[in-house]
Amino acid sequence: LCPNATWSLLGRTFADVSSIGNWPTAMFINSNNTVAVVNRDNESLLIWRNDSISPTHVIQTNLSGGLSLFLSDDEEIFVAYRAPNRRVDR
Repeated sequence: LCPNATWSLLGRTFADVSSIGNWPTAMFINSNNTVAVVNRDNESLLIWRNDSISPTHVIQTNLSGGLSLFLSDDEEIFVAYRAPNRRVDR
């Protein structure tokens, strides 16, 4: 943890186990403050745009093998997979 990190008093909880599941496998926040999380429990990708408390997009897909997630500023999604695939999908 950064020694001069601070917690925003204006922060709010937008995700919990009911939305992202017990074992979310990847999370990414882009420079537009858009948050993307892979929910392994129900095989979906959830996306929250800045200031949303509910997902603005829920994409049903099998990303359970996804190891890393990248969301560009124009919301292109890239997922890196672990073995045996070892590939990046867009």
